[in-house]
Amino acid sequence: MVRRWVVGGIVGVIGIVGLAMAATIHQTGFYTLGLAMAGAAIVYIFALIKRSFDEAEGGRG
Repeated sequence: MVRRWVVGGIVGVIGIVGLAMAATIHQTGFYTLGLAMAGAAIVYIFALIKRSFDEAEGGRG
């Protein structure tokens, strides 16, 4: 379980790097890539949070 949160932290850092890349590089391709990286990181982290809550609800039973 801890490994999952470590991966989530790494994905969060990748999302921040993507936002920084989109903010500083003014080429359309890199801008789109940076936003896509940030969007994918957000989706992954929300899925991680959802999975954690689902496991907690299932454990109470």
